[in-house]
Amino acid sequence: RYYDPEIGRFVSQDPIGLRGGMNLYEYAPNPVGWTDPFGLLVTPHYTKGLNGRVERVQATITKDDLGKGTATNPSSRLEAQRMANCKKVHAGHFLAKNLGGSGGVGHVFPQTPGINTGQYRAFEMHIANEIRNHGSGKVDILFNYPNANSKMPNAIFYTYEVGGKRFT
Repeated sequence: RYYDPEIGRFVSQDPIGLRGGMNLYEYAPNPVGWTDPFGLLVTPHYTKGLNGRVERVQATITKDDLGKGTATNPSSRLEAQRMANCKKVHAGHFLAKNLGGSGGVGHVFPQTPGINTGQYRAFEMHIANEIRNHGSGKVDILFNYPNANSKMPNAIFYTYEVGGKRFT
């Protein structure tokens, strides 16, 4: 693919089509904070609601995306703490790291410490294994908040589709 730095995007379509994201010519969702020289990172679609909080995440994931996500960093962890107005929260990925999700600023939410271990992580690993076995899959993640002002979800509902079957 050829990249045109003056317009900030590729001049040819993504060779993997829509599996690389909704924009076939995009370099990265945030060219200042991201590096995606091959245009291959998962680009989830975020649906935002009140106060700009993310209420839904949808993504198509291929087996090539698995394990290629990025970890949270000091900036994104501070962002999660700021969103919750609490220094004791952890930063959770909107789209799991092991599913190819970014841990950078704009891609995390505040979550209760320790929630990313145990059943939550096991469920994400189950999705990754299904995608590995079937080649690709879609995830649809809904974030429920306790009130109109909160930016820290109190429930997360995962739906995924792999191999023509849908699971919740």
